[in-house]
Amino acid sequence: MSVPKGSVLKVKFIKANLLEMRFSSNFGYGGENIVLYVNEKLKITNISYDYFGDTDGGNKEKYLIKNFNLILNKNPFKDSLKGLKGELHLDGIIEIIPNDFYRASFKEDLSFSAYFRCD
Repeated sequence: MSVPKGSVLKVKFIKANLLEMRFSSNFGYGGENIVLYVNEKLKITNISYDYFGDTDGGNKEKYLIKNFNLILNKNPFKDSLKGLKGELHLDGIIEIIPNDFYRASFKEDLSFSAYFRCD
């Protein structure tokens, strides 16, 4: 599987009609994890996003995915995963939740895009 350097993509069938895709990137001081499930109709049934960093200021972040799009070059339910290529795009909101250490609360935009290939 080929994804950007420092990234890992794992694609597997967890049921005959459900494909799990796990994308993890690590850019040194933090990274992102995205997990999505695709059914046999090529519809995303569930998607989650999480960011991790090398410091912990005690604050928590909440991620709300508003829009997502998955483009595949073929149907992996009819063909094998070999040669599967695609793009994943998602947009959303990150909400910083205040606490005793980090009193400010704010929201910022979340945007993520990736291209992948299964060899």
